[in-house]
Amino acid sequence: MTRPAALAALLLTGACADGESRLEAAWTRDSVSGRFAAPATAVRCDGGRLLVTALAGDTGFAVLVAGRDSAAGTDLFGSHPVADPGAGAIPGPGAALALRMPGEGGSRGYQGRDGTVDLAAAGPGWSGRFEGRLVSLDAAETLAVEGRFRTGAALPAACDDSAAAELP
Repeated sequence: MTRPAALAALLLTGACADGESRLEAAWTRDSVSGRFAAPATAVRCDGGRLLVTALAGDTGFAVLVAGRDSAAGTDLFGSHPVADPGAGAIPGPGAALALRMPGEGGSRGYQGRDGTVDLAAAGPGWSGRFEGRLVSLDAAETLAVEGRFRTGAALPAACDDSAAAELP
């Protein structure tokens, strides 16, 4: 890890300690439901995208938002349709959702296929709500998910051009 990356990670960890930066999600699958809540962090990726992540133990959730003009980094606020991150870079305006949680034989990953992410300013940070349909990476399960997040100020960071690589 480079020195700037280590410093950014340390600052992001501190931003979560205030108890205000948080992501909460709930999902259902058939008659089974689950909940997740954890401290959240936000980074502004190259190209003006916003990446919000939350991790607790072996479970993680991520929301990626691309504005209308990702190259200029503008227009992040408002409603963004969820796109399939496996299809490549998320077009603006657009968003991606991802969930990783323990499952049989190891971790199970899920990616958003449709839905909406609504993003707004919250002081120096961000707040958002999301809902959508997540499909397991092996396409064997589908989850309906909804949730919300609030973060502190986002730090700039270099992120991979592939949305799938940016999500846990």
